[in-house]
Amino acid sequence: LCVDFMYVNNAIFLNGIDKTIRFRQCVPCRGNTMDDAFEALDVMLRRYNKAGFDVSRLHADQEFMPLTNEMLDEMNVVFEPVTAGQHEPTVERANRTVKERMRVQHSRLPYSALPRVMTEFLGETRAAMLNWYPAKNGVSAHYSPHQIVVQRNVNYKTECVAEFGAYVHAIGGKSKNTMAPRTTEGLYLRPSKNKNEGHLVLNIHTWKVISRPKVVVLAITDQVVQKINARAAAEGVNNLKFYDKNGDVEFIQDGDQIKGVDDAEQGY
Repeated sequence: LCVDFMYVNNAIFLNGIDKTIRFRQCVPCRGNTMDDAFEALDVMLRRYNKAGFDVSRLHADQEFMPLTNEMLDEMNVVFEPVTAGQHEPTVERANRTVKERMRVQHSRLPYSALPRVMTEFLGETRAAMLNWYPAKNGVSAHYSPHQIVVQRNVNYKTECVAEFGAYVHAIGGKSKNTMAPRTTEGLYLRPSKNKNEGHLVLNIHTWKVISRPKVVVLAITDQVVQKINARAAAEGVNNLKFYDKNGDVEFIQDGDQIKGVDDAEQGY
């Protein structure tokens, strides 16, 4: 399993891809400490373990050296870092791919910027959707990483109900015999990961993520767009930017501009 931190606006991710199945995961983190990395790694490894796969080796940059032996022993994983000054090529290419997908989806949205909670779901969902298709250099040319690890097919009727960031009315939740609204205004995030049909929606009044059994997509209004932009501006975000671990803005790089990443190692 190859992992690396990825910094997008005010959100931090641990991005991972394995060298065998080519299954991608982009897990939001609270920070970039080794405790945060350990928690995100635990999420990743549980996904593999649930599918019956064991991850034996961890490949990463030198910045992950502080992961203690006790942490790795608990996971039963051997850490194999790259040499000093180099980057782990597989996950560096995976970072670029996920960032490209995030740029595309962000450009399709009417908002100029996204709050952190939406940025976190944006990265998570872009990586997850890449798993829907058979992976180049993976173990199967017919079965996707999603089918192999998640062990179920993609259901168009439940997983493609709405586009990320769409304005929806979420139906369901607690109801009483009152005049209170029976729907909740929100922005669509993603379908629920469990087998029960459901959807995660960002409530634009409380800014909390809620789960509802059904959503109805509606045309977005200027008022909603202004509300989202204002929320993002309050967090200090005005557009979509990528940063390195030092907080410097990253620009799109060719493979030969990234240390340790060769063209031959940049398969999707």
